[in-house]
Amino acid sequence: MKQELLDKWLNGTISTSEREELRQDRRFRDYEKMDEYLRFLELPTQNTADGLSKLKSRIQLSTAKVVRFPVYLKVAAAAAILILVGYFYLDSLPVTHSTLIAETEVIQLPDRSQVFLNENSELTYQDNLWDEQRSLELHGEAFFEVAEGRDFNVLTASGIVRVLGTKFNVLARGDNFDVSCFDGEVEVILDKEKIILAAGDKLTLTGGAMNRSNQYTLRPGWIYDESSFENTFLKHVIFELENVYSIKVVPMNVDMDLRYTGSFTNTNLEDALKTITLPLDITYSIEGNHVTLLGKD
Repeated sequence: MKQELLDKWLNGTISTSEREELRQDRRFRDYEKMDEYLRFLELPTQNTADGLSKLKSRIQLSTAKVVRFPVYLKVAAAAAILILVGYFYLDSLPVTHSTLIAETEVIQLPDRSQVFLNENSELTYQDNLWDEQRSLELHGEAFFEVAEGRDFNVLTASGIVRVLGTKFNVLARGDNFDVSCFDGEVEVILDKEKIILAAGDKLTLTGGAMNRSNQYTLRPGWIYDESSFENTFLKHVIFELENVYSIKVVPMNVDMDLRYTGSFTNTNLEDALKTITLPLDITYSIEGNHVTLLGKD
């Protein structure tokens, strides 16, 4: 922040163009907010002549040189301190976005990066530190369109995804971890291992087993109300189905370690079940929000 411009602002001599230049620095916005809060403080008006008369009479009655601040100044100072402390406390709190089942949200981050948050997911980041560190935590699934700049980190329970500027999707739900790169490059950090994914690459980690594959779309399927899978355990496919439709699936005589490649619609349960079960020779029945999968004897 330019000190000479800040001095002009404090002295009330700053021009409109200089003020706009200062506003490019996020730290100056904090000063503006503090100034705005302090303007709410109103000190009580005083009769100066009456106050002077009382002061003279006190001086004549007392030989001790004790300076006492008026009560209203003490109250005003305490109020100002409380406002400033409250402001900095609130400003330090993380920003959290969360979605419910069958709900998605588009989020614009401070650097104009965009996040498409899938249903039943949560995203948390520190707004006041974003200029210094572009990091956020993800629980669930999100598609990112990252503006160019310094490192951009997505922290999950399974690993870290790091990029500079690109488009990618991250799914981190339970023990299912999936990263797809749609543009540019991303770096996936799993414990001590670092894996680079280029556009069109996909990394899947399920139950400790890692698999690399290719995807040829411009965005993840869920953006278009579809859930897509590549050589994925059936139990993880069913877990996602339960999450999308808020149902309970009970398998009977079904091998949940079967592998599934394909997609299902997020808008029609009957069609979704047909898409999953027909290739695997499984039948199903629906009763309310309970679905039973029936395998062959």
